[in-house]
Amino acid sequence: MKQDSSMEVQILSTKIIKPSAATPNDNRNYKVTFFEQLAPKMHIPLLYFYSFDGQDMVDDASKHQLLQKSLAQTLSLYYPLAGRFTKDGLSVNCEDQGAVYMEAQVNTQLAEFLPKANKDLELFNDFFPKVLGEYTSVTTPLVAIQATTFQCGGLGLAVSISHALADGFTMCTFTQDWANMSRLGIREPSCYFDQSAVTTFAAKDIYGIKPPPGMKTGDKYVTKKFLFDGTAISSLREKVLAGGSSIKHQPSRVELATACIWRALILGSSKKHRHLRPSVMSLTMNIRGKTAVAIPKSSFGNRYVEFAIKYMGEEDKLELHDLVVLIRETIQNILAACAEASNGDELFSLNFNNLKEVREIMHDDTMDFYWLSSLCRFPQYEVDFGWGKPYLATGDHVPAELVALRDTKSGVGIEAKVSVTERDMLAVESDPDVKEFTYTFKLNRIPGFKPHHSSPAQDVTPLYSPSPALSSGLHHQSVQSMHFVAKSNEKHQKYQLTL
Repeated sequence: MKQDSSMEVQILSTKIIKPSAATPNDNRNYKVTFFEQLAPKMHIPLLYFYSFDGQDMVDDASKHQLLQKSLAQTLSLYYPLAGRFTKDGLSVNCEDQGAVYMEAQVNTQLAEFLPKANKDLELFNDFFPKVLGEYTSVTTPLVAIQATTFQCGGLGLAVSISHALADGFTMCTFTQDWANMSRLGIREPSCYFDQSAVTTFAAKDIYGIKPPPGMKTGDKYVTKKFLFDGTAISSLREKVLAGGSSIKHQPSRVELATACIWRALILGSSKKHRHLRPSVMSLTMNIRGKTAVAIPKSSFGNRYVEFAIKYMGEEDKLELHDLVVLIRETIQNILAACAEASNGDELFSLNFNNLKEVREIMHDDTMDFYWLSSLCRFPQYEVDFGWGKPYLATGDHVPAELVALRDTKSGVGIEAKVSVTERDMLAVESDPDVKEFTYTFKLNRIPGFKPHHSSPAQDVTPLYSPSPALSSGLHHQSVQSMHFVAKSNEKHQKYQLTL
């Protein structure tokens, strides 16, 4: 989709923020484990949007000053993130080289930007810092920040951290600690730096794992968001439980949302190939506290296993409950294998073999392959730097076969960001279950904002547009109401939104 040519994000300055306290000599060389060796060589991006009303207005200079000071203090606690990889990539040189901090501004209002960005998700990418250099170069920063101010005083804060050193848990914990440092001041990191990990999970020879294949020539990818609200999740769960006697558990939100989207993709592929074709979802799972060999629940770094959930297409038809059972059984098998891994070598073999299988499947043209990423239950909407919790937390637009799940702001529903080819997207959008149980994400107005030359009534439109099936009453029970207070000069008016 063509990006909005009228919007321009301008980088005003680029600084290096160094830790506020020097790293002790004993910590100047941080050795990585095999978990980091097997991790993707990329940066993980998260993006938070904050709104400011007249009562809480903070000038742009004060925002940047507070963010930079607290970032320096937080980096002193998370000293490896302020370092640089050594040439062999097996350790981090922690000489307090610092993190990149970019000050930026955009020539629009937050209330005007978000509706456009939720129709064209590529617009979010302008708010992420461009990482300088190769991901594991001796000069590449491991943390890059871009703080972009809007004309209305709103703020887009992007945090990008090297996956070669940190997974989603570590990144979210670091960001939460940074916010807490800004708002409250903290003395200790919430992550645990396990000094024994470098011995227990020592780096290994990882030869034999294929690199991911490149993008297929000629494929055009599109990305859209689908919202499963709390009531829709409950109704979807009821449908799955009623559909098959093989269900022996209460399906989780993630299982239900994954099965719904994945089944739509499988059925779409079957129309193209005229049969139910093997399909694979690659999932990563945090294994902190889940292994026989001790991994503290707050461990810093990468502590996850990547594995394949394989649907082999051997049945005549495919029901939702079939995939729910498959997802649960595969996860339980991986958990059981982790629980049996009594030492580092066994856990390495588990990780290595699973990742090797995933990469081989990616190169197999007889199977469809999709990535599944979930940040559900990570407290992204609790990241408060002192001016309130984020209005929206999101990620970047990635042109790949990816289903990215995260909690809705209420913590009850799930937002699914689906990035697939145009043909696959048509299959998802036209799937009866997707149409019945999801809203198409369409943010029209932000409560509390008054765009230029608009009346209060124009500010009052639904945050989410129901799919056609929802609008026609097929899923009437998922319709909800919510209230907010919209400000118009000094007069407050209360409106009710029907979702």
